[in-house]
Amino acid sequence: MPPTPVLSVRRAVLVLLADNATAAAVAPLVAPFRGQVVPLAGSALALLFPLADQALRAALMLLRPPKGIKRPRIGAAIGTVTAVGPSIAGQTVDAARTLAERAPPDTALVTATLRDCFSRELQPIAQMHETAVVLPGERSDMIFELVPETAQALAGGGFLSRRMLLRNAVVAGFALLLILAALIGGWRPWRAPEAPPQDSLKGG
Repeated sequence: MPPTPVLSVRRAVLVLLADNATAAAVAPLVAPFRGQVVPLAGSALALLFPLADQALRAALMLLRPPKGIKRPRIGAAIGTVTAVGPSIAGQTVDAARTLAERAPPDTALVTATLRDCFSRELQPIAQMHETAVVLPGERSDMIFELVPETAQALAGGGFLSRRMLLRNAVVAGFALLLILAALIGGWRPWRAPEAPPQDSLKGG
């Protein structure tokens, strides 16, 4: 039996609906992301994470999909969850489950609040979904989608994030070199070359 979460804690929550998904099969998959598995009513599983980025990476990993997880549908939200016996409840869990039930197979839908909690370099991974959904406790009805292609780009736990950071570092370094060159040598690459003095054009 998975451990019961502490009463009323803030967590990023994934609700997973998938063919043949069990707590025993999912627990080792989300453990590297500090995920905790809590069974919900029916066949749904709630996956709890301390940080939003951990939930994002776990969702992308589940969309590959891993062995034994077929046609995953994921809903994700962030907020307060409350222990109710061996399970959990609250608006955050309800919002995540609603999105999971609306999600097509092999898709994860996330709330705008959760997207805003992602690291800045990871936020573009969540793309605007075509349908708005009104959810209790959410400040916005905008919904964002993580598509399987994005999951493949991030396979291996953060490849795209590292690539984006490297690109940004290269661009920033080049800009710094231009600034230093301008300060030291008075070089202005945007200034047109000056015409030579008129006297130099006269003969004799």
